[in-house]
Amino acid sequence: MCQLLQPQDLARCARINKAWNAIFTPLVWGTIDLEAYYQHERFITTEAQQALIRNSGHVRDLHICLNATSQQFIHFAVCTNLRKLRVTVFLPDHQLETFNFIHSSLGDLVRKNPSLTDLNFFSDPPLPKTIVEMIRHAPRLQRLRAESRNNEMTRDILRALPASITDISLAIWRDAEQVDGPELEAIEFPQFPALKRINFEGEAKADLLLPLLRSCSGKLIRFSSWSIRPFCEESTREALASLGVFQDALNATDLPNDNLSEDPDIAAIIYLSSLWRVINLRYCKKTGPLTMLAVLDNCEHLEFLNLSGCRGMQTSKVSSKDLQAILCKAPKLREFIAINSYDMLRQFDVCLNAEDMVGSEWATTSLEVFHCVIVVQRPRQHKFPGRPEHDDDTPELEQSRILQRQVYARLATQTRMQDMRFDREHMREGWHEDHLWNSLEMTLESGLNLLAELKDMRVLNVYGTDHRIAVKELLWMSHHWPRLKSIEGLFQGFQYRVPGNEEWIKSNRPQWVDEPYGFHRYNTWWYDDVDEGEGYEYFERGYECEYLEDGLLDEESE
Repeated sequence: MCQLLQPQDLARCARINKAWNAIFTPLVWGTIDLEAYYQHERFITTEAQQALIRNSGHVRDLHICLNATSQQFIHFAVCTNLRKLRVTVFLPDHQLETFNFIHSSLGDLVRKNPSLTDLNFFSDPPLPKTIVEMIRHAPRLQRLRAESRNNEMTRDILRALPASITDISLAIWRDAEQVDGPELEAIEFPQFPALKRINFEGEAKADLLLPLLRSCSGKLIRFSSWSIRPFCEESTREALASLGVFQDALNATDLPNDNLSEDPDIAAIIYLSSLWRVINLRYCKKTGPLTMLAVLDNCEHLEFLNLSGCRGMQTSKVSSKDLQAILCKAPKLREFIAINSYDMLRQFDVCLNAEDMVGSEWATTSLEVFHCVIVVQRPRQHKFPGRPEHDDDTPELEQSRILQRQVYARLATQTRMQDMRFDREHMREGWHEDHLWNSLEMTLESGLNLLAELKDMRVLNVYGTDHRIAVKELLWMSHHWPRLKSIEGLFQGFQYRVPGNEEWIKSNRPQWVDEPYGFHRYNTWWYDDVDEGEGYEYFERGYECEYLEDGLLDEESE
């Protein structure tokens, strides 16, 4: 219960009596956060400084931000039982006296706290001597998060680490004008028998990585880097494999020279491992058939696949059949994303044709997220607002519904489904070329009832599709999808509004209407905030939105 209370409430509880004071005082003083200027002001007064001295033994977690005016930091040197310390330093280069003060003060603080186990240190400009000195005076340090600006600084930090270290996270940044220095001589690090996780943000050189990996024991369970480059080098890959660590996540931003990587280069990287759990190729517009073949050959353990925005180049030949082939061979796939929700142009996304989708069984039955444009050929239904039955029961429509039922049957096998999206979230309102005419109707007549077993369904997004969801479908969803939080795009990105929906929602207010950041975020009913500078203005008239600027729509479109 105490952990749920705010600091002010904890302080009030500590004043009730001696017994409560003994319980709550350590909680009041357990964490001190002074990373903002207004937080520093709390300890300027003499009374606050005396209280800190009295209760310094209770402080376990200290967060401080130091600059040229942070002389009051000296008051925290009285803390002697710290477990966690987070320090951020911002200083002008010319203030040598402040540098010396901070260096000596931080060294004294760590020296007085041999129980310190967690250290986060970031500084601008870098203070290599200070961070190394702090590490040397922390014999029980287990988790380190810091930054480095070159190979020499990284080497010195790693050499100073104690044998108790379990987690290393280094952000290795280089200035734009900085060039690679000479190769480091042969390096030997002390043994790290407890080391479990290594994370490098930025470029880590092989002449540092290999000695570090040789100093690890068999307890290492995780190695991660912002760049895939270390895994492309055979020596590093073999060293990790000898420790039982394999690369299982690939992001397009991790690719070396990702803007220059061609289809064969991406495929070659994917073939380096057969244990991929995550492959995120979002915006990787050089993705092509070789990459898709590599994913297909190494998808046995794949759980997350993102192919959104992969059709940005004419040389890309990713097709609907490629998507279907992966779905038919990835038995553990949980998230499949082929839509870039924030891209204005659908042409960058790969679509899945309904004929391909129903051609063969999917290997997975555990999909939870499915974001993909499904193209179902339908006759163009030029319905007028208020007449949804205008062109039903045509032979072409019935033939389309037969195919739609097969699509629903395929989706119905994914009983863990929580989030389905069938088009982009953002589009130019009212523009016909952006409208996805050949989409699922999402009606009971077209087979929506086949999805009754998707009891975990949380979010349905039909934004921009030519859906025909009416009151009967809303009633069905409310009954069969008890965990539903939002139906997104019910009234947006759609040329005609199905009559009766707004009145039913306003009068019945189903549970998913009141979900925060759900229905109201994606379903505006009026457009009072439209910028008049865009050349048009909306007025609500029943179920129609008229353009007031002459000539924006031709007579047929109106």
